[in-house]
Amino acid sequence: MSQDRIETLLKEFLSDLLGQAEEVVWMIREDDTLDASAEADAADEQCAAFQAQIASGELDGLTKEAAKTIVSKANHNELQMGVEEFEEVCSGVLRAKAEQRRILAAMLGGVYNQATPTDPLFIGVKSSGRPPPPRATVSTKKSGLGQIVEAYIAFK
Repeated sequence: MSQDRIETLLKEFLSDLLGQAEEVVWMIREDDTLDASAEADAADEQCAAFQAQIASGELDGLTKEAAKTIVSKANHNELQMGVEEFEEVCSGVLRAKAEQRRILAAMLGGVYNQATPTDPLFIGVKSSGRPPPPRATVSTKKSGLGQIVEAYIAFK
């Protein structure tokens, strides 16, 4: 697989992760039981853990599985790639996850000028977008339970 193709796949992976981060930010802000500051601290800790994993060169099973999924999008598998190429994809997965957590922490802290990728591999990558909030997709049509409740109230 070409270097350009690997980089494109990793950028798509980060774009999806950024969409997930936006969704997490939205959910945390909508839920009064969640502490945005604590979640930001947790994201910072996860970022540091991914960076430590990159530095050590140790690859866990979750990273390898994510890399396999990414490689499969190009109709390849890890056996068709050289060991070095597959490890490069794994490293890219960790770099993307570290960027996502760093950006998530920045968004939760309201520091949006730090909420863009700074890793040279991912400069310019944007979010794939998060799904619309549940309230925006609520239908005006009554659900089965809603109809039952209304019928019961009307009956009384």
